[in-house]
Amino acid sequence: MGFSIIFLRALISFTAVALLLVGCQKSSVNPQLKAYQLGEKFELMVGETALVDGENLKIKFLSVLADSRCPMNAYCIWVGNATVGLELQKVLSKEKIALNTYLEPRQVQFLQYEIELIELAPYPPDTSPTPQENYRATLVVRK
Repeated sequence: MGFSIIFLRALISFTAVALLLVGCQKSSVNPQLKAYQLGEKFELMVGETALVDGENLKIKFLSVLADSRCPMNAYCIWVGNATVGLELQKVLSKEKIALNTYLEPRQVQFLQYEIELIELAPYPPDTSPTPQENYRATLVVRK
């Protein structure tokens, strides 16, 4: 009986310490949420979300909807265009939009904000399609 009481006390102590340590770790509500300032250029990969500090504005890079940009070292009639899909959200206002690298719109007005697509990388090296997970969109938000 004495052994089981000691074992039970040790188990309770271990559990209490484990819970204390877990509770003291820094909480990460959304590990894919990145914070930026107004006017600061930032880069998102497909699936990532940016938060504009102090504005409660979220921008999620949904996908590359199309990429017809002329591949490097190719001779093309025109430069081509890529279109990215974004989701913009502030409190109860939510909107899905598309921005382009060459054609209009390259920027959009959402509430009192202007969201601009600066660049989409990587630039196509050849005619093979780029996997969605390789794309990085550089954006900026202004008021």
